[in-house]
Amino acid sequence: MPSPQKTKYPSASQKLTSRQAAVELLMDIEHKALLSSDAVYNLSKQRVLSPEDRRLAVRLIYGVLEQKLFLDYRLQQVSKTKLSKLDPTIHMILRVSLYQLIFMDRIPESAVVNEAVKMSKKKGQHLSGFVNGVLRNFQRSRESLRLPERAEDEINYLSITTSHPEWLVKRWISKFGTQFSEALMLANNLTPPLTARVNLLKSTPDNVRTKLERDGIASEISRFLDYALIVHSGQDLVIQEWPVFIEGELYVQDIASMMVTEVLDPQPGERILDMCAAPGSKTTHMAEKMNNLGTIIARDVSDKKLEKIRENASRLGISIIRPEVADGLILDADAVEAFDRVLLDAPCSGLGIIRRKPEIRFRRQPEDLAALVKLQTKLLENGSRYVKQGGILVYSTCSVDPDENEGVVTAFLASNPHYKLADTPWSDEDGLIRLYPSVHQTDGFFIAKMVRV
Repeated sequence: MPSPQKTKYPSASQKLTSRQAAVELLMDIEHKALLSSDAVYNLSKQRVLSPEDRRLAVRLIYGVLEQKLFLDYRLQQVSKTKLSKLDPTIHMILRVSLYQLIFMDRIPESAVVNEAVKMSKKKGQHLSGFVNGVLRNFQRSRESLRLPERAEDEINYLSITTSHPEWLVKRWISKFGTQFSEALMLANNLTPPLTARVNLLKSTPDNVRTKLERDGIASEISRFLDYALIVHSGQDLVIQEWPVFIEGELYVQDIASMMVTEVLDPQPGERILDMCAAPGSKTTHMAEKMNNLGTIIARDVSDKKLEKIRENASRLGISIIRPEVADGLILDADAVEAFDRVLLDAPCSGLGIIRRKPEIRFRRQPEDLAALVKLQTKLLENGSRYVKQGGILVYSTCSVDPDENEGVVTAFLASNPHYKLADTPWSDEDGLIRLYPSVHQTDGFFIAKMVRV
């Protein structure tokens, strides 16, 4: 995958509009492998738009990604030209414009169409006329436009109405059933809350909430974890500029991700291995739970990845993390039975965090999952060798796909009788933890806690 490229914005003398910014960033996401989260962060940090315009651009970016297949279905209904033959920029302008016409009724439709025509003129007068014609055609015919009949092709219907690729719809229905899958896919299109954990080495939830309130940022304590905050306002701010963030009192992280460390339950003075540690969310959380006492070996495949862990540890006031470059697929003979607890937060499809990175659904293919399962299986086998007798091994992913989750763990336990599942407060009846955005209002996660007996 190519490295993400920074979007080039107009100079100060050329005013950038929200819609232009959205189109340009969406093009980078679709054609240059830029992540939506990086696009939004870059937009916020560069301050090329007013706060109000930035909010609109962010909504357009996420909205178009979340509704991409539905928007294309509607566009094809009102366009005489096949979408596959459209200039990519014109196609994106139409998506952004149609999203506003369908989902943002507070914006005057005339403004939407006029801005679309203006943007498309850079591609030629004939294309601006085409854009105008398509959007006007939608305005005239919108009440008569229909969705495909669900009874005739349910997979196609759900793919369009939830904007998930057909292969993924089929896969999830075969794994979870139709009702659960539809709810999951619809939840993937809802805006997730901003959640963060309070660094108890430096502050308390009450102190952090008071400081946020002074800056006009409302928050509440999570029902799952008493040191986790759900932020209700202030999302437009650049989080990295919040005083509580700069001072290391707060770390942005989803509740489900925090629960991985809760399940691992690291204790002060222990020796811990985090096999795939970057960017260090769980690694630093472990150190906080250990009261910064003990040793955490944080491994990943490159020093560039480990640098982010060093930065986070420094900001949070943590000194017990020792980053090491290592390939988890290669067994480290010197580390066998050397750790009290081992965490394998495995590389995965990311299908549990679609609500945060909606483009993921379009970047994955069925064959990716089979390759990932092989990788995860090998990593887990190696990780199990590093645990002391009576020690703990935790396997987690930010995926909801059973093959990457219970499939990997069940096969591992069957071939490793010296490991048993350990009880946790959040386990299902089979001893495994499954979190879904449609059920728990968290990211989709899987966690298995095992003890070496």
